[in-house]
Amino acid sequence: MAVNVHPSDSVADNGTAAKAISLFNSLAAGASYVHSGFNVTDGGGLVASVALGTAIIAGVLIDSDAAQTTTCANNTTNKVYLDTDGTVGDTTGSIPAGSLFLATVVTSGGSITSITVRHDVENNLNVFKLKSSDETVNSSTTMQDDNDLQFPILAGQMWEFKIVLDTSSGATPDFKFQTNQTAGHIIHFSSGRDADITNRSCYAASIGTAMTVLHHSSADGHVYAHGYFVAEADGDFKLQWAQNTSDAGNTTVKANSFLVARRLLG
Repeated sequence: MAVNVHPSDSVADNGTAAKAISLFNSLAAGASYVHSGFNVTDGGGLVASVALGTAIIAGVLIDSDAAQTTTCANNTTNKVYLDTDGTVGDTTGSIPAGSLFLATVVTSGGSITSITVRHDVENNLNVFKLKSSDETVNSSTTMQDDNDLQFPILAGQMWEFKIVLDTSSGATPDFKFQTNQTAGHIIHFSSGRDADITNRSCYAASIGTAMTVLHHSSADGHVYAHGYFVAEADGDFKLQWAQNTSDAGNTTVKANSFLVARRLLG
């Protein structure tokens, strides 16, 4: 097996690999992505097999001409990744900084039970956050941070975002949301789950303004929001939400709701 990593510190290179990587990291092309290959399959027992492939990770081109394997921990959830030196590894915690996520491998009883390639994206240019499970509040109108729909930001950055929520309410079919950023603008559109267009709304406001969503009487509905913000300080961009009218019944933001964002470069 041969794994070639470019650039390298060979005599044929002009300059050093470190300088070249630093340059590529400053470019949009420096974001981590899979070009082709690196499919993860069950190699038998606890072994995950990663096929050959080509990728760019933080400006480093990795070209692997043969499969690699990694042995996952038993009875747990493992994250298989490709490192910048071209090797494959796995961890039950966070993947090493700068490495490329390949798949989530769940094991039980000495074998692999599932392999999932879907994952959140979170780098300094693009973000994708998907809710993995329902989140519920009741008897509360106090804004709370969504467990999943948030990502880190740095002061002065400008981001464009889209939020799509699948929600359900209690006996009172209303819902409210806002973000923790106040510099920017947002356009909000919501609708009931059926075709009753009289229960749809669309309006704009400053990004930090709480918006009330009145669902159809079915108490279910979708919420769509699109906007931009300028980060006021280092921290996190967060969706915040609550019941608009306190209700003992559950108000839920459901699994598979999502947030997509991209950094606007000036």
